[in-house]
Amino acid sequence: LEEASFIFTEPAEEIEPFDGGVIVALMGFDGPEKGKLVLAMGYDYAVEMAANLLGVEPDDPELEKKATGAVAEMLNMIIGVLMARVFGPEAVVNFTVPSVKTIDGPDYEKIRESATVAFSLLTEDMSKIEAAAFVE
Repeated sequence: LEEASFIFTEPAEEIEPFDGGVIVALMGFDGPEKGKLVLAMGYDYAVEMAANLLGVEPDDPELEKKATGAVAEMLNMIIGVLMARVFGPEAVVNFTVPSVKTIDGPDYEKIRESATVAFSLLTEDMSKIEAAAFVE
C-alpha cells in the first residue's frame, strides 16, 4: 500500500464496523489452496486512495468514477504478493478477474463474519482498510 498509493497504515487493535458506503473488491485464487480475497474500504477513502494511485489531483472530476477500479487494482497487487508469500514464489496460482461493488457497512460486516481470517488497518487519518480471506 505504501509504495503504490502512498498509504501508510498500522494494524487496528480492534475491528470496528464501517460507517456508510463501503467499496468491496473480490478476487478468487486457485493454487495449493482455493478461495477468495476481499479488500474493503470506505467510499471516501477509496476516492483519496485512487487519487494517490493514479497520480491525479483529489478534485479531479473523473476520480469518483475511477475509485472502484483503483480498489480492484490495489487488490490485484496485494493478492499477487500475498500468494507468493503464503505459497512460495514457485507456486502456480490462478486468479479470477476482480469484481467490485459498493455496499452498506452492515452488509460488509456480514461478509467479514464468515471469513477464514480478516484484519483491519488504520491509515494516518484513521480511515479503515480491511482485508478478509475465505479458504475453501
